[in-house]
Amino acid sequence: MQPDRLSFTDVLETRSDQSSSIDLHVVHSPPKIYKRRWYVLAVFSLTGCLNYFIWNSWAPIERSASAVYNWRDNEFSLLNSWGLIMLIPFTPIFAKVLQTRGFRFVLVITVILMLLGTAIRLISLNPYFATW
Repeated sequence: MQPDRLSFTDVLETRSDQSSSIDLHVVHSPPKIYKRRWYVLAVFSLTGCLNYFIWNSWAPIERSASAVYNWRDNEFSLLNSWGLIMLIPFTPIFAKVLQTRGFRFVLVITVILMLLGTAIRLISLNPYFATW
């Protein structure tokens, strides 16, 4: 049984003799706070911030990247949009993996994919690999 749900014994049903109404009394217990939940929330939030830092790093290097790769402004706009575009096909996949393997596995895979994508972008001088 999950701790945040009420069991049948938590809800007491009493019936008044004078009226036919039913009074429900719910017994509330204070929620348990686990320290590891704050840790998981912090890691998840920092991963999200890191992801946005990575995607927003195209704006400061736009001029030098356009000189090296011979790109136009619309290609930089598309690169900034890829993070949101990839949410569409990968959200159902990661939701299924989240249900089967758990949150930690999905977060580790996400960080590994972020690392690989950033490493390819930083190491390559070939425009194909930088936009792949």
